[in-house]
Amino acid sequence: MLPWALRNTLLVSLIAAPLMVYVLYKALRAIERLGWFDFGRLRNKTSHSIWPFVIALFLIANVYPLCLQIHVFFGGLGDFDIVEAIRTGEPWVYRTLVYPYWAMILIIGQTVPLLLISDLIKVPLWRAHNRYRRPWMRIESGLVIGLLVIGTLYVSGRIYHDTQMVTVTTRDLVIEDLSGDFDGFKIVHISDLQADQLTDKDLMQQYVDTVNSTQPDLVCFTGDLVTRGTGYITRGAQMLGKIEAVHGVYACLGDHDVWADEGRITASLFRNDVLLLDDKHQTIHVGENRLLLTGATNTYSRRFSGHVLKNMEQQQARASISIFMAHQHAERMVQAVAEQGYDLFLGGHTHGGQVVVKLFGQSITPVMAETPYLAGFYTINNMLMSVNNGLGLTMAPIRFQAPAEV
Repeated sequence: MLPWALRNTLLVSLIAAPLMVYVLYKALRAIERLGWFDFGRLRNKTSHSIWPFVIALFLIANVYPLCLQIHVFFGGLGDFDIVEAIRTGEPWVYRTLVYPYWAMILIIGQTVPLLLISDLIKVPLWRAHNRYRRPWMRIESGLVIGLLVIGTLYVSGRIYHDTQMVTVTTRDLVIEDLSGDFDGFKIVHISDLQADQLTDKDLMQQYVDTVNSTQPDLVCFTGDLVTRGTGYITRGAQMLGKIEAVHGVYACLGDHDVWADEGRITASLFRNDVLLLDDKHQTIHVGENRLLLTGATNTYSRRFSGHVLKNMEQQQARASISIFMAHQHAERMVQAVAEQGYDLFLGGHTHGGQVVVKLFGQSITPVMAETPYLAGFYTINNMLMSVNNGLGLTMAPIRFQAPAEV
């Protein structure tokens, strides 16, 4: 049975298949109409049908999902096990199959809406289209090629930037009558390190260096130290242990932490001076004042029960600032925390969408079906909420329009 990420990849391939056929057909027709190539002559036939070429290119473009399907039904191709190659990060598999496939999916996602508009506009303008058919076809064909070229360049460059770079986002938290001990106090929020074969040591070191460059007073990590298994727990914890913060580094559990081995993760973080708050509170003294930090576990396997919020009035009254952090941030949970009077909510999980297609200014990504809080900052009642993009990857081995974030 395929891992869930690869099962979702197959689902994406099924949804994208008709769109891919549409784009390939439009591209080949444009090439032919511009006189760049005669597909009928290549087949030594008078018929100018391009469908055999569309089908051939479609099969080539889908070698990756086809290999996954072969693994499902036949257990692989001889000695080649694509699932194992992906799990171990085999470079040639990613460079020749995985990365090109996901780039193609995104090129299609970015260009299909515009191509559809170019087709639909013929309906109200059908008279002009029929009268000036030949010049119309040439202009449309040039537009199709231009969109695909620009889309390919944009998607390729954006994937490289967003997957390899770490951005820093800042926001002021304004609290009335706050003690001067907190003037300029820096809280750095990070999330979803997801140490694995793709989020390697160099990328994690870049992330840690970015955190340290901000000279934080307090660092909060909102879960998912690893992607799967126990093989990368030590490396991930050691990386977080390199973070330098005046008042320490604190963490909560994420989905992948619970699935991997929460006991080993808790112990490994502790050995590296990272304190994990599993439905617990921590009072941090800042000068003569106090900061209350609550860490809650809210994952697919362990849902937030709300008991951690009970009888909090006295602790909050003694603290100048109260912060709540959890990996997942369900809407009801966020509302309950806001009603409890917390000043700041920190969440992760979404990766900012990780792969986000933007159409006419609107962001589209599957995670939006799970939570309205995709990425960035929100205000709920008087509480500021931060949803961090994190560093690591899930399902797709790339980021697009959702770069890693501190």
